[in-house]
Amino acid sequence: MNIFKKAMFAGLMVVAPIAANAVNLVTNGDFELDTATEADPNGWSTDYTFSNWKAATANLGASGPMWAPGSVTVGSNPQAAHSYWESFAAQSGTNMLIVNGADSGSGAVWKTTITALDANTTYEFSVYVRSTFKDSPAKLDFSIGALSLGSVTATDAAWTQYTKTFLGSAAGVSTTGTFLDLNKDYSGNDVAVDNIQIKAVPEPFTMTLVAAGLGLAARRRLRA
Repeated sequence: MNIFKKAMFAGLMVVAPIAANAVNLVTNGDFELDTATEADPNGWSTDYTFSNWKAATANLGASGPMWAPGSVTVGSNPQAAHSYWESFAAQSGTNMLIVNGADSGSGAVWKTTITALDANTTYEFSVYVRSTFKDSPAKLDFSIGALSLGSVTATDAAWTQYTKTFLGSAAGVSTTGTFLDLNKDYSGNDVAVDNIQIKAVPEPFTMTLVAAGLGLAARRRLRA
């Protein structure tokens, strides 16, 4: 391996761990902390009607809790909560948020407090969504504080990732992360959500280290 390749490899070894080890500021964004019998969500809240997984799967008939528009639960398979929904696994891990979209109102499907945002830091918001029923897919609108993070329409073919970067000063140091369902169709409008994350984007100085390593290698080669 020549000296230029060695310097590049060393620089990339610096960049990769910083990106991989960024802390997720969303508590329980993968919903793995939610248990089958708890009465309330763990680390987040909702304006919808929340049913724990045991209640959501106890009755798959028309009187079951997840048949009502404006209801949410956390579990491992949408079809286990509603017999008309598709069967699939979480995007990763075991749990996902499972939603029967409301047909009226403007309440939040999910919300949580985000703390310790740095005003001068760029963050990346990311989330995975997937329709549980093929008709009239849900359109989810995301925000943090007063800052809109955009919207995404779910598909039923596979999990779809949505990402958006923002500056901490635009959101506020301590604020609320929220998403709404903009679709109010009674038929369809059902969705699963997983792995909600807000992570700091690695600073440009990591790439500067790569450039510095290459520059040092070049100087050493000229002196040789």
